Amino acid sequence: MNAKRKILTAIGVTLTVLMLIITTVVALNFRSYGIESAKQKSSLTAELVRDALTSHMVNGWTEDQIQFYLVQISQTQNIRDLWLVRSQSVIDEMGPSMYNEVPRDDVDVQVLNTGERAEVLDESPQEASLRVTIPYVASAFGTPNCLQCHTASEGDVLGALSMVFNISDARNTGIITILPIAGASLLFLAIAILVTNHFIHPYLELFSSLQTSIGKASDGDFSGLVQTSLTDEGGEVAKRQNELYSKMQGTITDIDEKITTLLTQDSSLYNKNPLIRSKEIISELADIYKFKRTIEFDRSKHEVYNRIAYVIHDKLAIQHFAIYETSSERKTRALVHASDPGMWHSAAVDADINECRAYRTQTVIYSDDFNHVCDNCTQSSDAAYVCVPFSINKEVGLLIAIRPAEAGEVTRIRRVVPTILSYLDAAKPVIESQLLTALLTEQSRRDPLTGLYNRKYLEEYIDKALPQAMRAKTSLGVLMLDIDFFKMVNDTYGHDIGDVVIRGLTETMNECIREADIPIRFGGEEFIVLLYNSDENGAMMVGEKIREAFEKKVFTAGKERFSKTVSVGVSLFPEDASSFWKVIKSADLALYRAKESGRNQVVRFAESMAMQGADY
Repeated sequence: MNAKRKILTAIGVTLTVLMLIITTVVALNFRSYGIESAKQKSSLTAELVRDALTSHMVNGWTEDQIQFYLVQISQTQNIRDLWLVRSQSVIDEMGPSMYNEVPRDDVDVQVLNTGERAEVLDESPQEASLRVTIPYVASAFGTPNCLQCHTASEGDVLGALSMVFNISDARNTGIITILPIAGASLLFLAIAILVTNHFIHPYLELFSSLQTSIGKASDGDFSGLVQTSLTDEGGEVAKRQNELYSKMQGTITDIDEKITTLLTQDSSLYNKNPLIRSKEIISELADIYKFKRTIEFDRSKHEVYNRIAYVIHDKLAIQHFAIYETSSERKTRALVHASDPGMWHSAAVDADINECRAYRTQTVIYSDDFNHVCDNCTQSSDAAYVCVPFSINKEVGLLIAIRPAEAGEVTRIRRVVPTILSYLDAAKPVIESQLLTALLTEQSRRDPLTGLYNRKYLEEYIDKALPQAMRAKTSLGVLMLDIDFFKMVNDTYGHDIGDVVIRGLTETMNECIREADIPIRFGGEEFIVLLYNSDENGAMMVGEKIREAFEKKVFTAGKERFSKTVSVGVSLFPEDASSFWKVIKSADLALYRAKESGRNQVVRFAESMAMQGADY
C-alpha cells in the first residue's frame, strides 16, 4: 500500500469512526428522549384513566360500564392493552370481578405488594412497547376519600391499572431524524477525502519522486532529479536535493574516472555501484600501497617474494601455489616459494623455461580455456591449474603457478588474478631495484676480464663464510697461482694477448675444480683457488691438474703460437695457521719457493719457508 492510499485510508477510517460515534450518540439521545417522552405520556395517560375510573366508580357506574370505558380507552392510538387488577382485600370485600381483574404477571403482583409503580420497556427489531402499572393506594386525604367506600387502612393497595403503550413511532421518528445526519456525515467524509487528496497529492508526488531519486542514489546513480510542482518548503527541499545530487554525480564520476586509471585491471570486475566500486578500489589501492611501503624496506628480493606469497595465501585464499623466478638469459626457472614443493616438478620446464606455455606466450593460462591447454601442467585428466607470468625486466620475470583444489575454483581464481597482477606491478620497481643492487654488488665482487671473484669478495668471504667453516671444523685448501714470465707476454705480444692468456688460465681453473671450489683473481696474473673441505693430497692433486692442463694450452699471437706455464703454492687452513690471511701468506711463500726452484711446479708450504721469509 502506497503512502497516498495509507493517508486517505487513515483519514477516511478516522472520519468514519467519528461519524459513527456522533450518529450513535445522537441515536442514543433520540432513543432516550423518545422513551422518556413515552414514559411521561404513558404516566399521564395512566393517571388520567385512574382518576376517571375513580370518578365513574364514585358516580355509581356499573362494572359493565367501567369495562366498556376501559375498552374505549384501549382503542386509543398507541395504547396496545389496558386492564384492571383488584387486590385480594377488595376481592374479599366486593367479590371477584366478572372480567377477570386478577394479576396477569409478576409485575402486577409486585405493584400490589409494594404499592409502587412499575415500568417495563420491551424492544425488538420490529417494535418497541412500554408497560406501565400504577397502584391504587387507599387514602383518607384528598378527593375522593377511599376509606369511605372501602374497608381499608391508610396506605393499603386496593388495586392497580396496567397499560401497554406502543412507542415504535417515537423510535422510528428518531431513526428518520438520524438519517439526514448520517447522510450529511457521509457527504462531509467524501468532501474531506477529496480536499485532503487535493492538498496532499503534490506532497505525495514529491515523496514518490524522492523515493525514486534516493533509490537510484543507493545504487550510485545521482542523475535522478526530484520532480515537484510545489513552490513552498517542499519545492525548496526538491531544489536543494537536486543541487546536492548534481554535485555528487559530478564528484563521483570524476573520482571513479581518476581511480580507474590507477588500476591494472578492468574496472568492470568490481561492483557496478560507483560508490561501492570506489570503496573497493580505494581499499585495494590502500592495501597495495601498504604492501609497497613495506617491501621498500625489505633487504632482499626473497623477502619480497615471501610477502607476495603471504598476499596470495592469506589475502586471496589460494592454498596451493608456487612462485618461480625466471631467467631469459639462462632459460631457466628457480623455485623461490612453494606451498608443496613436491607437486611442482616438471623436468621439461626445468630443462628449458620455453617449455612453459605461460612464459612463452606471456599470457595467463587457465586449465578450463581448452582441454590439455598445457601438457607440462596436466598431471591428470581432471587437473586444474592457473599460470600467471609477469615480467620484471628483460632478463628476470616471475611465474605464479596455482593448483586449485577443484576445477570449479578456477572461476574464482580467474577473478583474483588481476589483483595478483596489481601486487606484482607494485612490487616490480622494488624487485628491479634489488636486482640492480645485487648486480652492482656482484659486479663489484667480480673481475670484469675473467668473470672471477676479486679480492673484495675474498675479504667478504673471510669475514662471513670463514667463521662458518671454523664452526663446522671444515678444512680449506688454498692455491696461490702465478703465470710464469707473464710480463714477457705483454711486452712481446701486447696486453690484449696477455688478457687472452689470463682468460686461458681462468678456463683451465674452472675445468679442473669442483663447483663448490672458488677461483679468485687476486691481482694481475696472480690467482687464488679456495678448495672446500680439502686435505693436503687433494690440494696438491688439484694444483698439479691445473698446472698440467695449462701447460698444454696453446695460444696464438698473429702467426706465432706459444704456451705458458704456471707456478702454484699450496697451504691449508687451519693446519698451517689460525689466521686465514696468514694461510694466504703461506701459500704466497710456497709460490715464491716454486718460482725460485725453476717455476712450472706445485710447492707445499713448509715451516722452514716461514723462517726464511719476511715477518708476517
